[in-house]
Amino acid sequence: MSAPDVLMVGGGVIGCAVARHAALGGARVVLLERGRPGEEASWAAAGMLAPLVEADGPGPFLDLLLRGREVFPGFAAALREETGIDVGYSDAGTLSLALTDADEREMERRHAWQSEVGLPVERLTEEEARALEPALTPAVRCALRFPGDHQVENRELARALHQAALRAGVEVRGGAGVESVTICGGRAAGVRLESGEYVAAGGVVVAAGCWAGGLRGLPRPLPILPVHGQLAAMEVLPQRFRHCLDTPRCYLVPRAGGRLIAGATVERGVWRKAVTPAGVCGILA
Repeated sequence: MSAPDVLMVGGGVIGCAVARHAALGGARVVLLERGRPGEEASWAAAGMLAPLVEADGPGPFLDLLLRGREVFPGFAAALREETGIDVGYSDAGTLSLALTDADEREMERRHAWQSEVGLPVERLTEEEARALEPALTPAVRCALRFPGDHQVENRELARALHQAALRAGVEVRGGAGVESVTICGGRAAGVRLESGEYVAAGGVVVAAGCWAGGLRGLPRPLPILPVHGQLAAMEVLPQRFRHCLDTPRCYLVPRAGGRLIAGATVERGVWRKAVTPAGVCGILA
């Protein structure tokens, strides 16, 4: 069989989404995933679509995130049409809460630059925030509301994208860890698997997450390292919150069915996937 037009390295949300898009455009695509598609970082995320909460300032990266958020409702609807899977898209918005003096100063800075560039952000008093979310702690001093920052059920999104890629004709190979990318004539021409097998292709797309930093053969190493984050999922019936809630120390993501996701710890350069007693206790505290 001839070489595929595209080799996709990595089968998470990004890898499956790009593979699906390329296949729908007529390309022959082979997706290589070291484990099982969608079950690494995509599986363990909180599912927040919140560029304004995360952004430190304006620029091309924020513009890209805002464009992605803008098209997401249609994207979610298309995946449901293709696969029958509801990815749990919710547009309730996000509240960023200030509980300390430092939080208030950061909130003022964020509100100032986002308002200046015309982004949709609302400053709320303590009373206004509590009117939206009566279960908030009395320690809340003020809040920012991001009506455009939404959420998705990330595990259902990963599952839907995997199924959509298969339906579009993508050949998915699990257990196919990539060791290196082969460059010929200044372009990527294929990859070498950890098993020793060589796979040629018309082009290579790397979406391998933290493993991308260890790929050999590239003109320069990719500056990517793992970040180990821990979450805790709780059952809260009836659900106390409607918005996603964010502070500099933790976030809460309410899910349909009564689950509440709380996170997250941050350990840079750590490959460990398991949760730890100290991490979970810190989140709950």
